[in-house]
This record gives sequence, structure tokens and C-alpha cells, in this order.
Amino acid sequence: MINEVHTANWKGDADEDGDAEDWVELHNPTDAPVSLAGWGLGNKSNSVRRWMFPANTVIEPQGYLTAWLSKKNRQVAGQPLHASFNLDNGDDALFLSATGSSGEAVIVDTTTPPAVRPDHSWCRMPTAGGTSAFAICAAPSHGRVNDRASFASMLARPTIAPASGFYA
Repeated sequence: MINEVHTANWKGDADEDGDAEDWVELHNPTDAPVSLAGWGLGNKSNSVRRWMFPANTVIEPQGYLTAWLSKKNRQVAGQPLHASFNLDNGDDALFLSATGSSGEAVIVDTTTPPAVRPDHSWCRMPTAGGTSAFAICAAPSHGRVNDRASFASMLARPTIAPASGFYA
């Protein structure tokens, strides 16, 4: 399942190149390993397998897997994974899909992260299963349980009314 999506990584975790790229964290809440052979990620409903996981990628029981959303397109199992696309903060959906028995894409999980402040993420609270609600997390936590401060939504930037100026 999609457990956390970071679309506004400015000064947070850096990839192996030292770049603060966006990322998605997957979580396997089961007691058995899950092979990601035939699984993919996408950011459009008509392209849910835009980037595919390497065939020998496995998420261990109760484990986590991070894929960078960097446009670097790196698919070597055992090495940091980089999707061939990224997400625009507040504009794109994310799809996790598997391959069905007839070769078709089957959506396993999806979310549309809202716009978040820099270095905040969109995560399931608590990390438990596919039914946990997403929230805005003030401290991204890829590779571990989401258990820090979170918020259901963010307020829009305030507007000042009346307009600035001098008044009698």
C-alpha cells in the first residue's frame, strides 16, 4: 500500500546523489513477503504503470520500500529506486498497480496528495493498513511508522481585507 508521499522535499532526505527529490514509501502490512514483479507506479489514470519495479524487488513482512520520484529512471533491485516521473505538489495523483491475470494493470492503491508546505508529506495515520486515513505530516518518516504530528488539512494563505492603505 501507499503509506507516505513526499511532493515538497526541499531540505529533507537526500537521495544517493545528494538531491532532495520527492519520494513515495510503500508498506507491506502483511506477515508474508510481497514481490513487486509486475508492479508499477504512475501519475495519470491512463498510465498507472508508467514506471515498473525491478522483477526481484520484494517488500518484507511489515516492511517499507521507498522509491524516489525523481525522473532519474533507475530500476536496479537492491539499489535506490528512481521513478521516471515526479509529482507536482498538489496537482498529481499517484497510482500503485499490479499486473492482473490477463496482463492488464490492476490498481492496488491510489492517492491524490494535496499541496503541502515544504518538507511536509502526505501519509497514512496511523500506519496500519489500507483503511487508515491520509493526513499532512509535519515530519516525513520514510522507512518507519508514521507516528509524529499530523494534520487533517492546511489552511489557505490568509488574505487581508480591506486592502492595505491609509484610512480615516
